[in-house]
Amino acid sequence: MLRRESTKFGDAVESTLNEEERWQYGHRLLCEVAQYMADDETDIIDEISLAWLVELALPREVPPDILGLLKNRAGVFAFLANDVLPSYRRFAHSQLLNYFLSVAVLDALAKKEVPKFVRRNIFSADFLAVFIDVLQDVAVQDTGRARAFFEGAMECVHSYQSVDRGARNLGAWLVAALPTVADFAAPQAIGPLEVDETIIRGTAPSVVVRRVTVNQLDARAADLRELTFDNCRINTAIVDDGTWVCSSFPLPQHLQQNGVDVWDPVSIRDWLDAHGRSTGSGAGTTDHDGQHGHVAQLVRRACRSPSFWIPESAGSKVHGFVQDPRWPEALRLLKAHGFIREEQRGVSGRSSRFVHIKQADRILANHPDNEQVAKLYQALARAAR
Repeated sequence: MLRRESTKFGDAVESTLNEEERWQYGHRLLCEVAQYMADDETDIIDEISLAWLVELALPREVPPDILGLLKNRAGVFAFLANDVLPSYRRFAHSQLLNYFLSVAVLDALAKKEVPKFVRRNIFSADFLAVFIDVLQDVAVQDTGRARAFFEGAMECVHSYQSVDRGARNLGAWLVAALPTVADFAAPQAIGPLEVDETIIRGTAPSVVVRRVTVNQLDARAADLRELTFDNCRINTAIVDDGTWVCSSFPLPQHLQQNGVDVWDPVSIRDWLDAHGRSTGSGAGTTDHDGQHGHVAQLVRRACRSPSFWIPESAGSKVHGFVQDPRWPEALRLLKAHGFIREEQRGVSGRSSRFVHIKQADRILANHPDNEQVAKLYQALARAAR
C-alpha cells in the first residue's frame, strides 16, 4: 500500500523526492500519526496536527511549495479515513493503527527510548498479536534491528524508575518477544517483572523466568517446555490443545481452556499435568515426545511459528528449525499428507520459495478423530523408528 501511495504525489513531489524517499516519508508519517494518537490516548487526529507531523516525517528538507503540497495531501492518505468529527482523521482500521504503533515501539526501544505513550497506556491483546507479527517480520528482514529492540527493552526495563505503566508494558513485550529472538538474542534469564497481559506464540527458548507476575498469559498453541519458572505467579492462563508447559509452570488461579473457564484447582492441575507439567504423565505427553521423535518435534515447532510464510530452506535465524538437517524430511511428510501450500515470494530483493502449513492448530491438537492428522502422526512414528 505504501509503494502504491508513493506513486500518487504528482510530478512536482516526485521530481523532488525519489521513490524510496517518498516511501520513507509515508511510512514515518503514519508511525508519527500512530504515536501522536497513542500519546493523546485517542484514535483521531486533527488536520492541523497532521500537517505539523508532515514536517517531522520528511527524510530531508524540501522547498516550501513542495511542503505545502505534501501537507495538503496528508489528509487523503489511503491509510486514513474521515472521522465523524469535521476536520479529523482516523486510521481506516484499528489493525493499521496497531501496525504502525508497533513499528514506533520497536524503533524507540532500539534507541533505548521510552515514549510517553508507553508510560501512559495499557496495551490490549489485539495490539500484542500485531506487535508479535511486526517483530517477526522485522527479525526476518533485519536481525540486527530486532536484536537492538530486544536489548534496548531489556536495558530500559531494568533501569526503569517511574511508577507508571511503562515497566509493565516493557515486560509484556519482552515475554512476547522470546520465541522470535530465541536464536539470536534470548538472554539466560528475565525478571523481575510485573505484567498485566502478554502473549507467547511459537516455541519458547531455554530461559529462566524469575520473579515474574503475569495477570493474564495467552499461551495458545505455544510450547513452553524449555522455560524455567522461578518464584513466578500467573493469575489467568489462556490455553488450548496445542499448549505445552514445563514442570515449573506456576499453577494459575484461572484457566481458560479452549474458551471454557476453569476455576477448580484440581481440574487446572490435571489439565496442565497432562500437557507437560508432570513430566511423563498424561496420555498426550509420551505420544508427543516419545514415539514420534525428532521429526515430529520439527513439525510441531513449524506449526507454532508466528510466521504465516516459512522459508523452505535455511537462510533465516528466526526460523531455526529450518536449519535442522531433518527439516527436509519433516517438510516432505507435511507435503505428502496435504498440509503444505507453496509460493514463490520476494524477500529483501530476492525471490525465495516459502511454505504455509495448513491446519496447524489441528496438527498440534492431534485429535484421534481427525483421519488426516492421524495418518501424518503415523508417518512421523515410522520416521522415528
